[in-house]
Amino acid sequence: MFKLRKDVGLSEIISLGALIISGFAFWYSTQPEGGHIINGSGTIYTSVVKGEQCSYVLTLPVEFHNSGKQAVTLEQLTPNTDVPTVLFSNQESILDNKAIKHRLYLSNSNIGVIPSFWIKNFENQNEFTPSYKHIGDLIHPAESYRFYVVLIIEPYTQIEKMEQVSTFIKFNAVFGNEQTIPISAVVDLNKYDSTKCS
Repeated sequence: MFKLRKDVGLSEIISLGALIISGFAFWYSTQPEGGHIINGSGTIYTSVVKGEQCSYVLTLPVEFHNSGKQAVTLEQLTPNTDVPTVLFSNQESILDNKAIKHRLYLSNSNIGVIPSFWIKNFENQNEFTPSYKHIGDLIHPAESYRFYVVLIIEPYTQIEKMEQVSTFIKFNAVFGNEQTIPISAVVDLNKYDSTKCS
């Protein structure tokens, strides 16, 4: 049998301290890194859609990818303090926002095979207005979160005769890891032959 020594020397204390430090270092190295959101991109789509009236439709894809090792919550889609969410311009001058009748929505899909049916779905939805309302959608590590911002201008004829009409869309995405990502796009509103809607 062996006996334990009751006296502890300086070398034992140093060894114990080194063991504790190395154990903490090992534990710390195994802890996951925080989540980090990367803003993806996609193709902005525009079209005229024949329905009850001729509509100009713009879809802006928004994608967030979590490149970290922890889940991150999308907390809010907030407005800007400096500019409205949607602006229109005509050759370098800003148009009155009420000059062009428009609606803004969020959608989980892009324009489908039957655009008139797709656009009709928005009749029963609330328009999108950036706010401080809590969302709480979780984005897991290595996963993406995607939606579309949909701008509908009705009727299309109100911009058909304007020259060089552009729209500017801007708001912010706020995440639980204290990231704030601005969502913005400037899009020239392509001209279409309105007879496509006749």
